Amino acid sequence: VTLQQHLLEQLNQAAVSPEKHEVAEHIIGGINDRGFLDDPIETLAQLSEFGLKELRSAQSLIQGFDPAGVAVENLEESLFCVCTF
Repeated sequence: VTLQQHLLEQLNQAAVSPEKHEVAEHIIGGINDRGFLDDPIETLAQLSEFGLKELRSAQSLIQGFDPAGVAVENLEESLFCVCTF
């Protein structure tokens, strides 16, 4: 099972609206095998149909999934998420 598959399984179990589910799927598709976003969330907003507010909300949801520290742009953010959750 890949990291993306693991995150999608958790997303499918989450009680979220269809719209938020779609945004979260988009973000999960941009997460590499180390758990980092391939592009900054601002870039995702520019390159997708989703707004920055929607993306940040879905990013926050994903950051609550296992493993801790995913859906971030760098190691510093990852460590902050691990310490916060």
